[in-house]
Amino acid sequence: MTEFNYREYVQSLWRKIEYFRQSGSAAAQIQFALFRDGCGYRSYEELGAKRSKTVQTGLLTSDNWRNDSSGSAEREIARFLSLSEIYAFTDEALDIRRHPLRNAHWDTTLALVEMAFLADGGAWHQRMLFAGFANRDQADFLTTIDGDILASKRVMGQQLFEWRPLSEKTDGTDRTIVNHLSGNTPRAPHDRRFGRLRRCLARTTRSLAPDVCGA
Repeated sequence: MTEFNYREYVQSLWRKIEYFRQSGSAAAQIQFALFRDGCGYRSYEELGAKRSKTVQTGLLTSDNWRNDSSGSAEREIARFLSLSEIYAFTDEALDIRRHPLRNAHWDTTLALVEMAFLADGGAWHQRMLFAGFANRDQADFLTTIDGDILASKRVMGQQLFEWRPLSEKTDGTDRTIVNHLSGNTPRAPHDRRFGRLRRCLARTTRSLAPDVCGA
């Protein structure tokens, strides 16, 4: 099986984000949750009538993340976007027995990127889990060992999926997201997914975690 490099897909995502940041008519939710070398970085942004952004950083093994005033999370996102080798996981990677970081190079960036938007009468949603590498040599070990949980074609799973209309409800959260984008609910379910992923990753990386992140 040949793994598909998602670098252009990620670059296209970023172009959409920049477009929506400048748009006065679209509503969007944007989450980046990045994990590398035992540290985590998270950015959650809402665009629309009310705009907000929360940026945090912390140890992968800790529940107590702090607001990031150092800019380290934004730098980590920029670093991820610059990587030349980016691969996507399928739903099978969410099984604790197939932990995404178990066989990865120590400098692997694992990135959960979720985005939903309401614009021009349509609502769309994507949620992807990526592994990013600076070069092919770093990627080779993961693709050799875990190639069966990496995407070789479009990702359209129950939990991880490329762009789909929000009307295609599969995991019980789509209507909540639409309502939130429309301003009818106070929050979306992104926090629960982030917490589950962080705890899953922490189970097999606890011994690797440094003492401090975000310096």
